[in-house]
Amino acid sequence: MEAIDKGLYDFWINSTHTIVLRIRADTHIIEYNQAFEIYKHHSKLFDCITHTHQTKFLEILSRSIQSNQAQKELLHFSINPNDVTDIPLSHLLFCYPLDRNTVLVIAEPLPTLNHSEAKAYLKIINDYSQQSRELQKAEHFLQQANKQLNQKIAEIEYIASHDMLTTLYNRKKIFQLLSEKMEYSKNNNLPLSIIMLDIDHFKHINDTHGHQAGDEVLRWLSKMLRDKLAHYGGLIGRYGGEEFLILLPNIDHQKAYQIANRMRVCVKRQKINTDLACNIQVSISLGVTQFKHYDNDGSLIYRADTALYKAKNSGRDRAIIEN
Repeated sequence: MEAIDKGLYDFWINSTHTIVLRIRADTHIIEYNQAFEIYKHHSKLFDCITHTHQTKFLEILSRSIQSNQAQKELLHFSINPNDVTDIPLSHLLFCYPLDRNTVLVIAEPLPTLNHSEAKAYLKIINDYSQQSRELQKAEHFLQQANKQLNQKIAEIEYIASHDMLTTLYNRKKIFQLLSEKMEYSKNNNLPLSIIMLDIDHFKHINDTHGHQAGDEVLRWLSKMLRDKLAHYGGLIGRYGGEEFLILLPNIDHQKAYQIANRMRVCVKRQKINTDLACNIQVSISLGVTQFKHYDNDGSLIYRADTALYKAKNSGRDRAIIEN
């Protein structure tokens, strides 16, 4: 009876179209039946699985060993996974752990494609690959177009909000920022000071050295102001001509007055030497005030302007506070 049972067992194992294997956890093949002959040039079962299903195969194998329970999954086998014309065969794969390092694998083949179906299958695959490549190319062009569009939008936004000569904020943008900072200051009960700054005798500079030299003075002063105010989080805009509006969030008028005087002294101590402006010394006058909760932008600017005019009328080259 044992011989008959063994004979029937061998007959079933070697005559069936179902693949039966014993593999190690690293997918190295230990033993296989006749149905696996077409794949026997592979030493590992992993190498028989199509590339798209290899990860899935390793997952089911790992689950089987770790849980010590049978697992099943639909996978594709291929004689040569690197050959795109090789039609993969679908198998329902069962993994049975024999021990911590050995797994019994049964791969039941699903109905195969006939010649016409195979050609149609390959055509679908090739069409899909072509469409996928075209889609990737189109996505690349779209990304480039979006990048260029975003760059153009950024350029337009910059032009719309900055003064082209000084690269500071223009009048419209600095007023917008002023309204935002006033609202924030009011809602959070935080100080906000502003400084109105004017270059002394700027007309004389233009008349004596020329308008190009005057432009160089404006550019030089703008850079100096930006560098000096960066530490305080100051925002600077060209108010008009040789006038500048400076916003100092979270700074009260006394601190703003100290900052204004430091800038004034720094400007006075330096001479401007550029290709167009040689050995020019300038001074500035400044008007300082602090935002009050009942202020609007008009009343706040008016107080800063009033302080500036007082500084100009008192001999220039000075900073004055208007409360």
